[in-house]
Amino acid sequence: MYTTKEEENKTMATKARIGLLTKNHTAQTIEVAYEGYPEYTGELLKKHFKLSKEIRALLKKGDIIQLEDSLDKIEHDDLQGNAQQHRFIGHISQLAEDTLADYIYLFQESDRTWYLLEEGEMKNI
Repeated sequence: MYTTKEEENKTMATKARIGLLTKNHTAQTIEVAYEGYPEYTGELLKKHFKLSKEIRALLKKGDIIQLEDSLDKIEHDDLQGNAQQHRFIGHISQLAEDTLADYIYLFQESDRTWYLLEEGEMKNI
């Protein structure tokens, strides 16, 4: 039986990376083990994590099992680790080089907007 990538993503672990981009070409990121697809994680980020301080609190949790609609519901993924710091000199696509994440969500502080990094390009979500 043939299934689409979207259908597969909803039945398998869909990894994601969530990050905060600062004005000085650094990013702090965490990994999400499950439910990383845009219809779930992307929507929760847009609706419930709108301020830099909320996103920083999320990142302090370190890698997580799954994103939820409030910080107190989110479980740290003990098998993974803490938030990672990245400094990129070239292009933002460098943030996709060292991860197995299917989706990379980045909050840009300068314009207070969530983006999805796809094929090296930042797309508004």
